[in-house]
Amino acid sequence: MNDLLEGFDSAYDETMRHEGGYANDPHDKGGETYCGISRRWHPSWSGWRIVDACKVKNKANLQALYAEPNLKRLVRSFYRAEFWDKLRGDEIDGLKSAIAKELFDSAINVDPIDAVKFLQTALNMLGEVNGRSLYRALKVDGKIGPATSEALTLCLRSACNADLLILRCMNGEQYIHYKNNPQHKRYRGWFART
Repeated sequence: MNDLLEGFDSAYDETMRHEGGYANDPHDKGGETYCGISRRWHPSWSGWRIVDACKVKNKANLQALYAEPNLKRLVRSFYRAEFWDKLRGDEIDGLKSAIAKELFDSAINVDPIDAVKFLQTALNMLGEVNGRSLYRALKVDGKIGPATSEALTLCLRSACNADLLILRCMNGEQYIHYKNNPQHKRYRGWFART
């Protein structure tokens, strides 16, 4: 069980290096955010009560948020439940940790459905070796089911550098996604994650 938790902890710690603390950028579609959690997309997250209480007490000093242990715990459990578990992170981490981390971080930055589509598209592009199909082409539906898991397993077994090829394809898909996004000023921050 500890091995499984290490996978999430490692992915979480890497992603949190990119996620800021508190922000309320009027030009960001996510609006008010804390550690990358958008109030617009996740208004019922229980951490907002702590954030709001801190804003009332310390209007000029939101640094107090970063010392709040309950808030740290809520952020961590949110990312575990809303992203890692829904993406079958433990299962994918058991196949290849780098793929699990990339999928997790991409899901947070773009959304889980698109992140899984990046993976499925990569697997479809890499599903043939020397004119032989390794697996049936995946339906690019943004859902990790048995077919996606099996394709990932078979693709990873197909070559010693298959994981690197998958990651490069996923990053290429992510680049296209960013390029088509109207929030151009965020490109540097976004590309730091690919």
